Amino acid sequence: MAKARYAHDQIVRAINEGKTYTEIASMLGCTRGTVSDYCRRIGIAYNLNDRLRQRRLQIQDRLESGMSAIDIAQEIGCSLPLVYKVGRECGHEFNGLSVMPEHGDEVIALVRAGETFTDVGKRFGCSKNAVADYCHKRGVRSRWEDHNQWGEYDERLRRAVKVIEKHAPMFEYVGGFTDTDSPVDLRCKVCGIVKRVSMACVRHDKVECVECRRAETEKRQLQRREEKAVERKERRDAKTRERLLERIKSAEQTVLRFCSCGAPLAGKRFKHCADCARRIENKHGELRRRVKLKSAWVDSDITVQGVFRRDGGRCWLCGEQCNPNDFVERDGVIICGDQYPSIDHVIPLSKGGEHSWANVKLAHRRCNYLKSDSMPPGCA
Repeated sequence: MAKARYAHDQIVRAINEGKTYTEIASMLGCTRGTVSDYCRRIGIAYNLNDRLRQRRLQIQDRLESGMSAIDIAQEIGCSLPLVYKVGRECGHEFNGLSVMPEHGDEVIALVRAGETFTDVGKRFGCSKNAVADYCHKRGVRSRWEDHNQWGEYDERLRRAVKVIEKHAPMFEYVGGFTDTDSPVDLRCKVCGIVKRVSMACVRHDKVECVECRRAETEKRQLQRREEKAVERKERRDAKTRERLLERIKSAEQTVLRFCSCGAPLAGKRFKHCADCARRIENKHGELRRRVKLKSAWVDSDITVQGVFRRDGGRCWLCGEQCNPNDFVERDGVIICGDQYPSIDHVIPLSKGGEHSWANVKLAHRRCNYLKSDSMPPGCA
């Protein structure tokens, strides 16, 4: 504070000139806080906006005169980013052509000769990025862009490909490599999709194919559904076995009924098994037929062959010829067809007809079946 008090005139003069507290402190050899506290005590107001406005006007005047950004920053005593910021706000382009319009060909020649962008920028008073942008817009690359502390570009590319093969074996390199952390284009070996990823992600094993992951997920879901279906079927089968065992246990507790032949009966309402019931029914039908024949005339000489010879082998119902060979034999059983000859009673036995030559005629088996026990016309 004593130094600030002794340099009162210098501080006031510097404030009026637009210098900052930092610049005044470096001039006096004290801290910035000392200068700011002294100014507040003596009532000197430092307007930062006026200071910035003055700096902006100085930067704009020098940019219009054609000075480079580095020269402006050194002359005014400000930072280089402030010069670039003010220049962009006022529409000034910081590239090699605008800063040094008369040295464009020389810049390209120096870059092609092997000098770095930094050396060329220092020679012409501009930044490295300005020279790089100017050259890249004209398709010129520095040979140092393909060389760094990791070796030449080809060597770095071979190392990057080895890293990809080690950490991302499901992908193959396509292109786009420029640096150790630059993005590269990789193609999936399974689905063939190309994606752009960073080499940092490749080294940390964070590369995966979205389509392959979706297909794998669908495959796992399908497998899980199949497993669940098998589990449901096993549960249904287990329940079925349990119900069957319960039925068997309940059947063992009940009293079983048997037919006269020894076969078990299907239910309480049955008295005979199926075979015995069919045999008894056939026996009763034959008994009923014999009772009907006893009350009528019966000629025992009537045969199918005799009726066939008498009628000439023609059906009296449809008038067509009968076929005695219309049958097949299976396992010792003869099965007759529709055209096989049969004996038909003109007046059915159930209606009082006789089994005599006068009441029998030849007919197809099917025609005889369709006629059944109906009376022919005129035979009331």
